[in-house]
Amino acid sequence: MTPLLWIIGVFLAVVSVIDLKFRQSPSIMLTGALFVAVAINPLNLIFGALAGLLALLLYEGEFIGGLGDIKVMIIIGMMINNMFWFFAFAVLIGIFGLSWKAMLKLRIKKAEEFAFIPVFFFVYVAMAILGGVA
Repeated sequence: MTPLLWIIGVFLAVVSVIDLKFRQSPSIMLTGALFVAVAINPLNLIFGALAGLLALLLYEGEFIGGLGDIKVMIIIGMMINNMFWFFAFAVLIGIFGLSWKAMLKLRIKKAEEFAFIPVFFFVYVAMAILGGVA
């Protein structure tokens, strides 16, 4: 695992904690990380764009909460280098996302927005373990 993958993983962990605690993510951190991901992996731009489209679909379907979630999906998409792992990424978001939402619905009875960036952290860790991010 390269140092870049560790840095992105630690960054996602920090943003996840911030999102859990404050129910929002710092936009400037995410935008900066997005530029870094594009600068480091310019050949993976197509997967970042596909992740952005997937994020837009999930946002319109009210599966994810906001612009921070979209940026994180694009950042992780920039780390993917082939279509097989992109589909695995989409499936893992569905599995982890539905599990996260079900767990929080059982735990929190009232309807409120909840943090979704931790799901992306778990998806990223799972893909790093499986070898899907480069």
